[in-house]
Amino acid sequence: MKILFILLDWFSLIASNGLIKFLLSIVVGISTIDRRRDFIFPTTIQEDKQRFPTTGGSDKFISFIQNELQPFIDAKFKTTKDRTTIG
Repeated sequence: MKILFILLDWFSLIASNGLIKFLLSIVVGISTIDRRRDFIFPTTIQEDKQRFPTTGGSDKFISFIQNELQPFIDAKFKTTKDRTTIG
């Protein structure tokens, strides 16, 4: 699994009281070999198990993000409690 860290001055603008704030963001890309394994919950449907035999590992992937990756990022970089997950 490859993990990429990028710090950027994000150009998403937030209008607040007429002021514009530029947000500093940490963008982390995780390369995955098997998206079905990492993103789909286990199934009890036999047809799904046969068509997609590797599904059902999302709990391990989420655990990795919460218990290993996020603490690593918090230790290496100045972070806040704000989080966004896309994928």
